[in-house]
Amino acid sequence: MLHQLLTVDALLARDAQTDLGELHRRDRAIGRELADLAGRPAAQVLAWAERRGELPESSMEDVRRAEHGVGFVLVALGFVLGCVAAAGVLYYEGAGRVNVLATLALLVGLQLITLALTLILMLPARWRVILPGLGAAQGAFSALSPGRLLRRVAKWLAPAAAERLDGVLAGATAEERKYGEVRKWLVLRASQMFAAAFNAGLLAVYLALVVFTDLAFGWSTTLDVDVAHVQVLVETLAQPWKNWLAAAVPSAELVEATRYYRADGAAVVNAASLGRWWSFLFMCLVTYGLAPRLALLAFAVWRLDRAARRTLLHLPGVAELRYRLNREAVETRAEDPESGAPAPALPPGGEPIPLKGAGVAILWGGLELSDAEAARLVARVAGLAIKGIHRAGVGAAFSEDRETLRAAAAFAGPVAIIVKAWEPPLGELVDFIAELRGAADAGRAILVVPIAEDPGAAPCADDIAIWRRRMASTGDPWISVRGIGQKAVP
Repeated sequence: MLHQLLTVDALLARDAQTDLGELHRRDRAIGRELADLAGRPAAQVLAWAERRGELPESSMEDVRRAEHGVGFVLVALGFVLGCVAAAGVLYYEGAGRVNVLATLALLVGLQLITLALTLILMLPARWRVILPGLGAAQGAFSALSPGRLLRRVAKWLAPAAAERLDGVLAGATAEERKYGEVRKWLVLRASQMFAAAFNAGLLAVYLALVVFTDLAFGWSTTLDVDVAHVQVLVETLAQPWKNWLAAAVPSAELVEATRYYRADGAAVVNAASLGRWWSFLFMCLVTYGLAPRLALLAFAVWRLDRAARRTLLHLPGVAELRYRLNREAVETRAEDPESGAPAPALPPGGEPIPLKGAGVAILWGGLELSDAEAARLVARVAGLAIKGIHRAGVGAAFSEDRETLRAAAAFAGPVAIIVKAWEPPLGELVDFIAELRGAADAGRAILVVPIAEDPGAAPCADDIAIWRRRMASTGDPWISVRGIGQKAVP
């Protein structure tokens, strides 16, 4: 799914530099062919991307191959390490015994600890408000997750796709906002693939040793531990299966008979009883190792699919795309033929669609435009019907700017900020946009519209490029820059 997300995102980025009328005519034609998918937004957007087919197939194929290759490498690595761990812990030369307590501590106890850490990592971000320190704990535990190998392995397997993958996996500011949830579940899925494979390796070697060798189990500790305490421990661990698999529950007699001391050497009282621990240890490895990891892997796969679909529908530009796919392009003209321009019809029922429907406009830096001129300009550039005009960035009138911020944030639709293209984007505007983002919804569309000294003319392409670079540096993926008369960039 990741390569499909990146494909859609790249196509939408290209569309952001294309004339609005051209976009609507092209996408509406595709939308008629995909009319049966109108009720399934994610499927419709993915089908649209497939119909476009304008990106080099090799670039997306590299991403897809990297997804599959990384999964294979992590599974193989986890399985091999699980085999090595089992061979080390269960090493037996025929003298002495395999210590049950050491086996439980290393192959079950440590896994239960990592399982608890994984559950903490899976907690939603909103819980950080409820649980102080959760964010710091998740950050620290994340650094220990095997899923962190995802980025390194991806770079190794698919150098051609490294830049695209790195933007998602590295958590750069803009990509973090778009792909943060997807990245979280990608890493968690990868860590559970590794952990499940590790436990499969443990079980494979364990069963091989049980079947093909004569393992002798016992328990020993330097501490002064009573036999009754060990019996309580094993009965507690055996609770999940004690009622239906009594043979895998060590009896008090077995616990008593298999305690040994280093001074005893290889001497045994009842050699036949030493192998009867195997079924208990097998059930512990399955119940507390493999089964929880498979369950968490299935959960992570499900959550990743949900996160990918939610992210797909919230990518900058998808709401406008869905509008173009499913609504006819109805053209209207303003009273002034020079300033007026075609604009898409408003959605039936007036449902809010970013960069469609109704929004507000802000004239920045003392632009001398009437409200009607500003409304026509935004309709011409973005097809946005303006319901309120505000002014900001004039001198030191910070109180007025604050009032404008509150008014713009209170409106549910997108915000268009009209600026002077010939003047460089200054820090005051960037700070204003940052405060606007903080006051408005995280995904609210903010459109920056640079205009020429003649408002009806197209601004200089170099000026537009400067504004795009500056807005991109904010790391806000829902900020776009559009000027009059833009065409597609090849």
